[in-house]
Parts: sequence; structure tokens; C-alpha cells
Amino acid sequence: MNKIDKELQLSKKYYLEMVEQDENLVKLTQDNVARVEAMIHFNSSYSGKFVEYCRKFAKVITENEKISPDEYKDLIEKLVISIDSENSTHLNSDGGGRVEITNRLINIRKKDLLRYLQFPAETNYKLLRIIEEETIPKGESEKGNKRKGRTNTSFASKFCHYTAFYLFEGKKEQDNYSIYDRILRKTIPKYAKHYGIKIKVKDLKDYCYYQQVVDEIIKKSESNISRNGFDHLIWYCYK
Repeated sequence: MNKIDKELQLSKKYYLEMVEQDENLVKLTQDNVARVEAMIHFNSSYSGKFVEYCRKFAKVITENEKISPDEYKDLIEKLVISIDSENSTHLNSDGGGRVEITNRLINIRKKDLLRYLQFPAETNYKLLRIIEEETIPKGESEKGNKRKGRTNTSFASKFCHYTAFYLFEGKKEQDNYSIYDRILRKTIPKYAKHYGIKIKVKDLKDYCYYQQVVDEIIKKSESNISRNGFDHLIWYCYK
């Protein structure tokens, strides 16, 4: 066995564990999550440059750092743009989504933002609903077609997830929000079927229902993984 063959053979012990009955499904385990988290950590493509804005946002809305209204607007704008661009959520395909959502966020009192992020279920996911609400289209597309407004559930989930993640570090509220995107929504029915969970696939478009299904899958798996771990594991394996 040459050096390359030996290295490839050794690498197999680091492979993600798959479900025995279905080798197309990665097993939901803390060990698998840990392996994926390690791969994400050392991959510069997933560096998350928006993190500095999330940390600044956390200090501002908890009143640990005072800034002027203009500085606050600038911070929210940078946070929206960075999360949108690094997650490819295409807010501006309507001609002005970034500006509109930035303005929505600025008009929410800081103490309400904090409450919405801390108590999503109790506030009926108010912040997510405000962000995801369909935008007003502006102008025409590059092809000369009239633009359409967008419902931005994916961006809304990522904004809430990342801001809560850095706002409540070390606390249970850090895991308040599942990430919602196309890859996860496409894969979740396969896990629901595997665990014998009956779902209405069309209803996965609703964030509350979507997160309930995620929670039920995690519970049935008896894996004790977080929503964040589930999101990363499924996204990384099926992207």
C-alpha cells in the first residue's frame, strides 16, 4: 500500500455515519454534527464576515453600547447586507428589498427587538413575520420586466438565527431559531418519513410549522442535537 492509499484508508474513520437502513441519509448524531462544525470552522468559504455586525448589534440592543441614530441605521444596513450577500438570499431581486427591510428593522424599538428574539414563540415569531412580509417591488429588471415583490422567509430566519446566536451566547435562547432554506426544506420530508412523522409538505413554507417538524425529527432521533447542529449537518451534507 503506497502513501496515498494509506492516507485514503485512514480518512475513512472520519467519514460521517450514515443511517443503516438508508445510506442516502446522514445519521443525526452529536459526533456527526461535531465533524461538520470542524469542517465549517476550517473552511474560509464559510467565515461569516457578518459576525462582527451581529456582535455589535447584540451590544447595542442590550444597551451595553450607546450609538447615535445615524450609527444605528448604518449598523442595521450593514448587518442586512452582509447576511443577505453571504447567504445568497437575494433581497434586492425586487429592486429594493435591502432598503425596505433595513427600514422595517430601524422602526422597531430596541427593547422590542430584544424581546422578539428572546421569546419567539410567546410573541408569535413577530420579528420573523415582520422581516419576511412581502416587499414592495421597485422598477424593472435588467430584462425590462416588471419586478415582483418577495416573501423573504429564508433571509428572515437567518437574520433571527444569527442575531440570536450571538446575542444569547451560552444560553438556551441561542438556539431559538432554525435556519430555513431550500436545501433543508427539500431534505426534511425524507427524515420525517424515516422517523414515521406524518407531515404536510406544502405547509413547510410556513416557518412555525417548519420549525415544529424540525423539533419533532430531532426528538424522534434521540440524538440530543441542537437546531443549529441539525441545520449545519443537513445543509453541509446535501448542498
